[in-house]
Amino acid sequence: MANSDSISNSEAERNQKIKQLMQAAIDGKVEEMRKILQQKIEVDVIDSTDPEKNTALHLAAENGQLNVVRFLLDKGADPMKTRQNKNARNAFHLAAGNGHTDIVALILKRAKNLDINKTGKLGMTALYRAATNGHVATVRLLLFYGADPNKPDLFGMTASESATLSKHLAVTKLLKTFSAISFCVKEEEILLDVKAIQNAYVAKASTQEFLDKSLFEQIFEQKVEQLLKTIWELHYPEIKQNLINLKVSENDLDPSLALAKDLLKDYIFYKINRKLITQD
Repeated sequence: MANSDSISNSEAERNQKIKQLMQAAIDGKVEEMRKILQQKIEVDVIDSTDPEKNTALHLAAENGQLNVVRFLLDKGADPMKTRQNKNARNAFHLAAGNGHTDIVALILKRAKNLDINKTGKLGMTALYRAATNGHVATVRLLLFYGADPNKPDLFGMTASESATLSKHLAVTKLLKTFSAISFCVKEEEILLDVKAIQNAYVAKASTQEFLDKSLFEQIFEQKVEQLLKTIWELHYPEIKQNLINLKVSENDLDPSLALAKDLLKDYIFYKINRKLITQD
């Protein structure tokens, strides 16, 4: 009997620690979580009484706790592990659906072999969920990382259609404009200038005693502006026609073209910067 009571008490203590871990994840208490995990509690443990079957990472991502997400990823938490409920969303979906762009960016950078277009049980991607909930910055980031805006859910609805239905007009406009660009501007055109940026920096920096970060930034921005001018002049007619084909109204055409140019500049900046980082 005593042994049975001891086992029961041990299980009760473990369950209590798990509940404390989950609450600490919601509240953003990293140090408390660190202490709990040191007590032989697994990083991806699930509270057996939770009908959603959340891990601590699910809760942290859903509630926008960036420091907790970073800590849990450092500890080996799996951002692709799904909730065991009817929607089967993972931490990446939850962060995107709630517009936590900083967490989405962190997971994109840290997660190995991440499938950006992975869906839950209803066929919704992270991009779809961000678009449906009107999170412009998150949608923009996911598009730059290669998320597919045309991947339909189980009912055949795309992210753009869902955003339109939800009356998130800024997201709908962003998705249409990005599509108009991506139809014609290829990544290879953008990345051709990576070597030129590096060479220009080395040539100028070699005359200085130390490599100057601000010098690199200046060269980088100049090259982006030059590349933007070249690509925009080359593809302007096609981008304009793509917007017309996507049923952008005549009154909205000029604002959409201005957005397309700004979006293209950011896209060029992002693509070159990411390539430079991965080459370092």
